[in-house]
Amino acid sequence: LPGMPNGFLTDYGRDFYAPQSWYGIPKEDGRKIWIGWCNHWAYSNQVPTDSWRGVMSLPREIFLEESDCGPILRQLPVDEFKKLRKRTEIRKNVGISGETIFLDSKCSHEFLLYVENPSECSFEFSFNYNEGEFWKLNWESVNSLLTLDRSGLNSSAFNDFFCEPSVVEIKETEKMELRIILDRSIVEIYVMEGKYVMTYQIFPS
Repeated sequence: LPGMPNGFLTDYGRDFYAPQSWYGIPKEDGRKIWIGWCNHWAYSNQVPTDSWRGVMSLPREIFLEESDCGPILRQLPVDEFKKLRKRTEIRKNVGISGETIFLDSKCSHEFLLYVENPSECSFEFSFNYNEGEFWKLNWESVNSLLTLDRSGLNSSAFNDFFCEPSVVEIKETEKMELRIILDRSIVEIYVMEGKYVMTYQIFPS
């Protein structure tokens, strides 16, 4: 909710529950790593899937850091995830007036987005599918709110709570970094080097 201090929520999305951490990581490694069940009890028995229900998040390295507001929890996908990258494309000076990138919906994708002066502009990323479905990520600079809305997917109508957009207030607005990892039925969003994380199931047709 807007105004809630960072660190109060582990994940600002709807679908990150009951994280489990690894025990026995070698001392020379030293990382703290956990993984979460990506579902929500409000609709976990209703999700429009066949032969499976729910999914696990990427393993995340977690860090406890001090800030002006007190300790905060930061999360990032483990470095091993980078080994899965097969092809990289870089685009610079992309205007907010609109640009389309075509993706293979059968593949996983990772987006690293760097936004200059986010306090001075609002923008929206819309992920569209051939059936006319979409989900979108919206940044509103006036109130510093990042919103994910998946109600544009036809299957989202199975549950009213699933359809409701969810919002996080981003306090650091001098420069914005977004890391979006998209698979066929899940999206994980890491903002400001994992200070804010949003995890959602998505079910395009």
